[in-house]
Amino acid sequence: MSLRGRFIILIILLVMAVMFISPSLQWYFLIPEESKNLALGSLNQIKKYATTKATDEYLAFRAYFTKAEKFSEFGRGLSSFMEAQYKTVSVDEYKAAVETIYRENILAVKQQRDLTLQLGLDLQGGLTVTLNADFQAKQKQAEEQARKAAADAGKEYIPTMAEIDKDRELQDIMTRLLSRFDQFGTVEPLIRRQMGSDNIFVELPGAADTERVNKVIQGKGTLNFHIVDQDVWSIFSDYIKSHPAYNPTIDNNTGTVILPADFPPMVGTVILGSYKKDNYGMDVLMNFIPVRMTPELSGEAIQDARAQYNIQTRKPEVTFLLGNFTDTDGLTKDGAALFGDITTQNKGKFLAVVMDNKVMSYASIKDAILTGQVQVSGEFTYKDADDLAKVLKTGSLPVPLSIINSAKVGPSLGDDTIRHAINGAMIGAILVFLFMLLYYKGAGFYACIALLFNMFFLLALLSVTRFTLTLTSIAGIVLTIGMAVDANVVIYERIKEEYHLGKSAKSAIKAGFDRAFWTILDANVTTFIAGMVLALFTKGSIQGFAFTLCVGIVTSLFTALVVSRILFDFTTDVLGSTKLSISWRRLQ
Repeated sequence: MSLRGRFIILIILLVMAVMFISPSLQWYFLIPEESKNLALGSLNQIKKYATTKATDEYLAFRAYFTKAEKFSEFGRGLSSFMEAQYKTVSVDEYKAAVETIYRENILAVKQQRDLTLQLGLDLQGGLTVTLNADFQAKQKQAEEQARKAAADAGKEYIPTMAEIDKDRELQDIMTRLLSRFDQFGTVEPLIRRQMGSDNIFVELPGAADTERVNKVIQGKGTLNFHIVDQDVWSIFSDYIKSHPAYNPTIDNNTGTVILPADFPPMVGTVILGSYKKDNYGMDVLMNFIPVRMTPELSGEAIQDARAQYNIQTRKPEVTFLLGNFTDTDGLTKDGAALFGDITTQNKGKFLAVVMDNKVMSYASIKDAILTGQVQVSGEFTYKDADDLAKVLKTGSLPVPLSIINSAKVGPSLGDDTIRHAINGAMIGAILVFLFMLLYYKGAGFYACIALLFNMFFLLALLSVTRFTLTLTSIAGIVLTIGMAVDANVVIYERIKEEYHLGKSAKSAIKAGFDRAFWTILDANVTTFIAGMVLALFTKGSIQGFAFTLCVGIVTSLFTALVVSRILFDFTTDVLGSTKLSISWRRLQ
């Protein structure tokens, strides 16, 4: 490849690297601490902050012009002008406009944080959550299913105490939680069981978003399709109109509406809340939808789920792919065929999509859906749709979980240890730079430039993958510097050999890179394979070290074989140099 081709590739990769690493640079060096703390808070905290700021701004605005009126003719004129301008704008409209500015600024910072390079618990601290697996609730659910099955079969229900393999169930929970956190972008969550109990301990590095963590942990992932009971809907609507004092409330445990004593009895129907997202992404109760208690189709039939934008409405939606599943009786059924039968038999009725006892969406069945693909839209953002798809893909948890403790913790290593580790890494890098400069002269300077490019590309790739940086990861970066230098040393020794034989500078450079290529590639590929094995079959800090090492190998190969070659070719082809500065000794 020509010098121009290599240079174009380098420029393109540099632009991409700048785009990848810029969110991390802005987060850690440019965004004020106050904004970062607000962005890491709950949505309720952000809403309180924005509304308070809007009120303060309005009061300050009124106070400023009231004060200006008292001091000068100009102030009185300005106050009258502003009064006329804002006569058509209500106080609520003014506050809403100001609140929007503060809300969007903080939510933008919150979104940007998701694109940054994270620091691990040992470097920055994070969030620890203790969960309890409620096996009693699981036992009760199994008994209710058995009771219903006996009633449907016309048999007498005989209570039995089914044995639950707690060890297997807890291991299944930890596996599914790990899968969820991996899909939500957390690279190194630590999930382990507390010995002698039904508790699970979760450590999340960095300043975790508490609300999103709770969504990942407690999101049951259970989605069912229910037919709306339109008769009860009509009765409930009439009851609300005839009883203005009645204010329907939701039972937080069951998600159903608490009905008054004089409401007509219902058989096989429950009334659930229908929700939409407000401007802060919080669920807001909008309506009450009666649905049949027994779902027409279980979410177990969902084989895949993905978020996308609707081509016509340009709004986010979740697409489900239905397939074969095993029902409670252990029978295999075709979810697509069942959904086709449901939509065929219930044309003209409403079908509700219920997620964790909340009506996500409901719509009239106009035509039968026989393809097994179902699109569900609602009042949610793309991020909400994506989160929902990820929870559904990982499946429902086999046992209900409850959070019994949640706390933010500081760095486990302490500031002094972290500072010593980072200083050690920097000193090591400086010593490597000095060695290359003293031993290889001008070529050593090129190696230092290539190493800087290597570090930049490495951090950019770690940033774009939302990697969690720990102390072991820093060790992987230091090892990457040494391996990158090793590649340069192999190339330079080959060039020196060719140059010592009397070849021209340009010919020696070409022959040196050609002869060193396969040696460098073989050595790095074997190390890369070992690193991939560690990355795939280990967890925690070892996996972080292996991942950093693998990424570092890729960037080291590129900078040693491409960036260094560009610098050498620039010296001979553009600057016209006929001699090489590649050794502390005179070669010829």
